[in-house]
Amino acid sequence: MVSVAMCTYNGEKFIKAQLESILAQTYVPDEIIVCDDCSQDNTIDIVSSILKNWNGRYKIIVNQSNLGFKRNFAKAMSLCTGDIIFLADQDDVWESCKIDVISKIFQNHNDISLIFHDVVIVDEKLNIIASSFWQRLHFDYQVINHGQYNRLLYSNIVQGSACAFRKEVYESAIPFYPQAIHDEWIALNSLLHGRIYAVPMKLNKYRQSGSNALGAVSISDKVIKWLSNINHSLDNYFRESLRRYQVLKMFRKKKGVYEGQYINYKIFDNYLSFFKRRIVYLNEKNIKLIFMIPDYMLNAPTVWWGIRMYCEDLLLFIKR
Repeated sequence: MVSVAMCTYNGEKFIKAQLESILAQTYVPDEIIVCDDCSQDNTIDIVSSILKNWNGRYKIIVNQSNLGFKRNFAKAMSLCTGDIIFLADQDDVWESCKIDVISKIFQNHNDISLIFHDVVIVDEKLNIIASSFWQRLHFDYQVINHGQYNRLLYSNIVQGSACAFRKEVYESAIPFYPQAIHDEWIALNSLLHGRIYAVPMKLNKYRQSGSNALGAVSISDKVIKWLSNINHSLDNYFRESLRRYQVLKMFRKKKGVYEGQYINYKIFDNYLSFFKRRIVYLNEKNIKLIFMIPDYMLNAPTVWWGIRMYCEDLLLFIKR
């Protein structure tokens, strides 16, 4: 049984196209759950008018107060009854074969717990901005498919609206901690149940609009933005490092985390140690450390990662 968990918020402009693309799937979902986060427009009216003529099971829930996209997705997932859960943004457009392609992989491989795919990045009118999201991330899907999940520790590469997972993954992810973004937390917890598999197909049109909670920004755009406001950018990098450390530490404490065969224990612990040492190092604000190579850098998961972090640290010290 396949469930689709969709979150909406003031999505009247694009929700019709997204829902129609889901209902037009060659493998139609058994259930659609829509959680609306207090929209002030006609989103709910549009959703209701479309789903009332559908023969499948559906629920439309309007939150009493605004939860934010992370908590709203967690709520939508909790209401799904299917064996496989697909996450859906309100303004994407799915390729008609998406559910069919992914469901068959799940059916044929019981050891796979989560599947995600590439997307085409488009503007509000569905004009192509970038033909591949993965290319923008410099992501090699074959690394994941060969069972090397280190990249998940460095940064999340599982896009929520481009993934599907087994229900037990959601169940093990409870509770969804405030520091964790819903898709990164699901991706980490999926390693407790099986392999992660990356499908090298663009099965979504990933629309970039003002209503997106998180957008796809190119590396060059990030660099320009970073340099234009370096003080703010450095603070953001440090806060994100601290957030990521907290998320990984929470995952490390989960019962049974070291029982899974899909987690490289040594790399995981080294990465936690690396982040912990880095945060302590930065908080000390000792100017003498600028002229030293900190010991945590020598224990970085990769040489490039250590060099990058050290350069950021130097700039933070200079700024302070």
